[in-house]
Amino acid sequence: MPMFTTQDPTHCPKCQSKNIYLGQKIYKKDMYGEDTDTVILGMWFCNECGNVLGRKMSRYENDVDPDCV
Repeated sequence: MPMFTTQDPTHCPKCQSKNIYLGQKIYKKDMYGEDTDTVILGMWFCNECGNVLGRKMSRYENDVDPDCV
């Protein structure tokens, strides 16, 4: 279950990699591919296995998997 936090993801819970990046594309879909009216500023990805870790909702708030912070 994703959680809202001010923290950025630190590692991938799937492969334990610390190679995390923020895709800068603006999204209008949530983590599960559902359409949303909410503007999502970017998605957090694992650079090793491609796992989606969460999404950046605002300058200070992230919606991420609690296992990756």
